[in-house]
Amino acid sequence: MIQVTDTVQLRLFKSSDADALFSLVDHNRSHLRKWLPWLDSQTHPDNTAAFIEGSLERWKNKLSLVLALVDTETVLGVVSFNTIDHLNKQAAIGYWAGEEAQGKGLVSASVEALIRYGRDVLDLKKITISCAEKNTKSIAVAERLGFSCVGREENKEWLYDHYVSHALYEKIM
Repeated sequence: MIQVTDTVQLRLFKSSDADALFSLVDHNRSHLRKWLPWLDSQTHPDNTAAFIEGSLERWKNKLSLVLALVDTETVLGVVSFNTIDHLNKQAAIGYWAGEEAQGKGLVSASVEALIRYGRDVLDLKKITISCAEKNTKSIAVAERLGFSCVGREENKEWLYDHYVSHALYEKIM
């Protein structure tokens, strides 16, 4: 568990979180659809349960770290090291939150807390963020936390019916 504020924390998902996470995704589909390509694969709580189980397995194998962003046990979003490269001491961060949790600084504070954990516990030396170059909220998080834009990845991600290019940010510890 990583404490973010008095009531907000990052923690490993539990199997029992599947319904809450699915409900959050389901209620935020139009909001999340703007930038996240995986929504069509999350059509039932069983899909979300499989995502959680897969995430826990990848953490057990030290390949990634997917955490629930929670406020007093209410799931608000996800903050993660989508990939962890222990050999090269680097990781790639991903994050999203439901619309009601945005604009309060919770995502930035949570990503900052995950960065500290990566530096202090996992001994990471480099962290990257790749996000759609028109996703101004995600870019604002990266820039607010001192990441430098180091390039652009053309047609990086298929987003339902078109490609989007990504801005690549990095932070060296």
